[in-house]
Amino acid sequence: MFYVDIQQLEGAAFKRLTGVTPAVFAMMVEVVQHAHRAFGRPSKLSYEDQVLVMLMYLREYRVCKKFCVNARTSLVIVRERGCAVG
Repeated sequence: MFYVDIQQLEGAAFKRLTGVTPAVFAMMVEVVQHAHRAFGRPSKLSYEDQVLVMLMYLREYRVCKKFCVNARTSLVIVRERGCAVG
């Protein structure tokens, strides 16, 4: 599941899936974009997908199979983006 799959969801359904409202999600994406350091290889995932990975990881820890990334990659995203957002 990627952000393009859930972006049409409205308030309650979006919050049920992610744990945050669409407005909070947008603010989190904005913070991640400003905190991004542009060096190294570009990420396979968009900023929205990276925030979604972080939220889903924190909610259920089954993110690796859903996004086809290994556990190390998801943990790096959670650590980097989680620090920027939190």
